[in-house]
Amino acid sequence: MKIRLEKLRKVPCDTWLKLFDKEGKLDVHKAFQEHGEQYDWLYKNSDYDLIAWQVENECFNWERNWGAYFKHGSNNSKNKKMTTEKEYPVFPVAITEDDFDEEGETSHGGGTVFPEGVVDE
Repeated sequence: MKIRLEKLRKVPCDTWLKLFDKEGKLDVHKAFQEHGEQYDWLYKNSDYDLIAWQVENECFNWERNWGAYFKHGSNNSKNKKMTTEKEYPVFPVAITEDDFDEEGETSHGGGTVFPEGVVDE
């Protein structure tokens, strides 16, 4: 998914700014893979919905980024960045917006959390 520098509300730091090509474009999905995910910054400073794009293209890393999905993803009722009417899968975690603290972290910790009875042991 390509993003345009001119469409961002804030210019990124020099490290990320250098990743944009001479036309001011960046493949943000590839950049996140190579330089680390910065979902909070992207969603705060743009109208791009990378998570919806990644889910639609089956390349979203659920295990590592499920918290970002619930904070910024298209199923978030406060998110006005929806790019399609396609329904996205619901990740099998009983979590709500109230589970996030001010920094966007959850009390659930890292890893994958499944409700009782969803996974056979």
